[in-house]
Amino acid sequence: MAITRTIDQQVAYGNQIHLSNTNLSYHEMLYIKEDEAIEVNKMVVYTDYMFHLKNRCSRVYFTEQTAKKYAYRPKMLAWALYKNVELYSLILRLNHMKSVSDFSEEKIMQGIIIPTMDIASFLNEVLIKEKNPIDRNLNKMSSDTRVLSQK
Repeated sequence: MAITRTIDQQVAYGNQIHLSNTNLSYHEMLYIKEDEAIEVNKMVVYTDYMFHLKNRCSRVYFTEQTAKKYAYRPKMLAWALYKNVELYSLILRLNHMKSVSDFSEEKIMQGIIIPTMDIASFLNEVLIKEKNPIDRNLNKMSSDTRVLSQK
C-alpha cells in the first residue's frame, strides 16, 4: 500500500534523515560463534542508483598543491564538499577506488569524479524511495539481535 504524504510531511521526513554510512547501508549479522555475532554494513542503498548519480557527476582536476592537501584524505575532501566526512566512501566508489590508500596525489591530479549537484538531496531521495526495504532490513536486524541475546 502506498503512503500518501503532503508536501510538508515529505519535506519534514527528508529533513530528519541523517546521512551516514550506517543509514546508507543494509546490514547483516556475521556469526562468530553460536552466541556471538557482529553487525556489519552489507551493501549501500544507493547501489541501484549509481547510473543516475554518475549522470550528475563530472571530473574535477586539482592543482598539485590542492592534490597534496587531499592525498590519502578523502574524508577531508568529503567534509570540504559536503560537510559530511562519511560521504568519502561515495567519492571512492565513484572513482573505482577501494580504500583511502588509492586516493593518491597522482590520481587526484588526473581528475576525480564528484557529484555536481546537491548530493544530500539525491541521497535523501534514495533513502525515501528505499524506505520499505531499509525498514525490513532494520526489523530483521532487531529480530536477529533479540534471538542472539536469548542464547
